[in-house]
Amino acid sequence: MSTVIHPLTRTLTRGRSLTRSRTSSHDRSLTGSRGRAGSRALGRSAGALVLVGVSTLASAATAAGSVASAEPVSAAPVSSVSPALSVELSSAPGGVATGLTAQALVVEVNTWRAAHGLAPVTWDPELARGSQEWSDHMAATSDLHHAEGGYGGEVLYLTWGHDPETAVAGWINSPAHNDILLGERFTRIGIGIARSADGADYVTGRFS
Repeated sequence: MSTVIHPLTRTLTRGRSLTRSRTSSHDRSLTGSRGRAGSRALGRSAGALVLVGVSTLASAATAAGSVASAEPVSAAPVSSVSPALSVELSSAPGGVATGLTAQALVVEVNTWRAAHGLAPVTWDPELARGSQEWSDHMAATSDLHHAEGGYGGEVLYLTWGHDPETAVAGWINSPAHNDILLGERFTRIGIGIARSADGADYVTGRFS
């Protein structure tokens, strides 16, 4: 049976837009764009639809969202690409995310990096704090969307009942997400997870 997608688009301030698509089986897609943002559908597998937004912002020394720390950034006109991506993989609502912890996700990410000859990313308390605050916000509002910046790369994940292996596999199977996981310039990681009132787990992973 074919899946019918009903798109709903709303435009926010500062040239930022969110495009949401809803399907008949709890599968959804979201593309976040800021400034001169672009998006493309990457594919559909295991009941999931993945769309990616790669955004461009500016700051005095480097683009907002592309800095190597969580320090505040300014808005002078120098541009660079900032990876800010999301994946939603959903199963039946009410499920329990088995072993979906920040530590387990870091292990999966570093296992993938090691398989490609890359050094592991190490836990960063500041990135983790910001990631947790953002996951708390998304869970409270039931809205998967990206923060404004202050990190090198961001990946998001929304699930009812998936384990860490499935979460990281979703990122790996998306080329743009995989570019962040295998980013040679990234040395640190922070992850936050929060559960919404309807039982959905919102995951934020930030790299620098």
